[in-house]
Amino acid sequence: MGALYQCVLKRRPESTGHEAWLKLPNVATFEKIFMNMLTSVEYTQMSSEHDFMADAYSCIMGKPLPDDVRVTLNSFVKVGGTHAGIVNQIVASESFQQDRGLQLARQTGFSVALSYPNVQTAWPAWRDLVLPFTAGIRSRDRYAGTPESCNNVSVYAGSPLLGDFLVSRQLQNGCDPGRWKLVGVKPSWSDTLVEFTKMSDVFNPTASGTAIGDGTVIFSAYDPTAMDYDGRTWIAFECFSPSIGVGACMGPLTTNHTLDIKQTFVMVNANEAYKNDTHAHSASVPKLLSFKGKQYLYWTDVRRRLKTGIPWSTDYSDAGTYLNTKGIGIAYDTQGKRFYPIDAKGDFIKGRFTPNDSRAVVVADIDPNDVRSNRVADVATVATDGTYLYAVLAEGGGDCLAPTSPAEGCYRNTISRTTSPLAYNTFRSDLMPEEYMPKVYQAYPRFAYRSDTKSTWMIGGQFVNPLLLPDQPVGKWAFPWPDNIAKPE
Repeated sequence: MGALYQCVLKRRPESTGHEAWLKLPNVATFEKIFMNMLTSVEYTQMSSEHDFMADAYSCIMGKPLPDDVRVTLNSFVKVGGTHAGIVNQIVASESFQQDRGLQLARQTGFSVALSYPNVQTAWPAWRDLVLPFTAGIRSRDRYAGTPESCNNVSVYAGSPLLGDFLVSRQLQNGCDPGRWKLVGVKPSWSDTLVEFTKMSDVFNPTASGTAIGDGTVIFSAYDPTAMDYDGRTWIAFECFSPSIGVGACMGPLTTNHTLDIKQTFVMVNANEAYKNDTHAHSASVPKLLSFKGKQYLYWTDVRRRLKTGIPWSTDYSDAGTYLNTKGIGIAYDTQGKRFYPIDAKGDFIKGRFTPNDSRAVVVADIDPNDVRSNRVADVATVATDGTYLYAVLAEGGGDCLAPTSPAEGCYRNTISRTTSPLAYNTFRSDLMPEEYMPKVYQAYPRFAYRSDTKSTWMIGGQFVNPLLLPDQPVGKWAFPWPDNIAKPE
């Protein structure tokens, strides 16, 4: 890095007094700032980062920064392209490799591993495709009648048939957390911001409850996900009723983007789970997946003690209180015009199906032997490129039961890849190295298609930093995904 340091200094002599970076005391400080810029993991608050990075590019590549490359959040971004592509140009250059070698590859992450074959024994080759949580832009909700602070974690559901229309959630009555409804939103994109504007109600349960197709009266609906099947978009969402607890419901959308209530049914009944267990269960944040002609439903099971008077999110003394993620195959019944869970033989499960049913598969489990991972294995979303499945999940341990719990590493995100949609712990295998992920939590990011650039983005959720860790993202962000897995078919 010393050679690059000297080259940049020569291009911007300190005598000009141009910017603070010229006064860096040593090459180590220079290296830290440059690597932070290159990987876009920290914001250094430098007022002339474009000039700095342009000079660094010229020193590395031996030519000026192209006209179609700009700098956003101290990171190279190609107009209409991706941050990772520009980074690859730099790190693949002979001069840069000679200057940093293998250590550079480890610092910059997945996109450079192909340059160093010996690294791939530690980094599976698929990670070369992914430089997660980089080159982000800010995200903001604008839902009429709901203050921004009432919906700080936004959960979006999209599908190819829906296009730019996304299903999200909104509080029904000011900031009352007990009553949610499903709403339709549309994103508006710019180079620095994506803003979501409410378009319509999708499903708004009344104060006295709204009956769905199986007669269950639903009082609250939230945290949706979407899947296209046979020309229609189906959504699964977390639904609350005293008769089912915190369960999972599923139904199709009409051509007007409202929920077809008559074809909406309870898929997972959490109330029945209490009868055979010392702990309550839930079917929280249901996730739908269509993969290789088959369909799947996943949910986060919040397992918590019954009748203790202690809020489950602070019941740290009970080792049996934790969150893991389960799944089951589902199939469409042409006679009933609905989906049912299916067993291993493919037969419909038409009786009440519970979150702790023995036929469900734990697809992301806690690790009782790891104090940082023995409480939370919460999958936010699952997507596919047709060959592989990508899961974004949160992990946590110790005093971590909710995203804002004051525990180190609580709800830290990771990304996995697998080819098996329904196997034990399949979504906690082949994980991204933790050092390349944010150290603060982000709950429930989802994949969505950005039509103006024809690219896939990771949207939703919010970075929260209860431990006040330095140099970490805060607030709502959207990030480009290098593999366009959300593109319309």
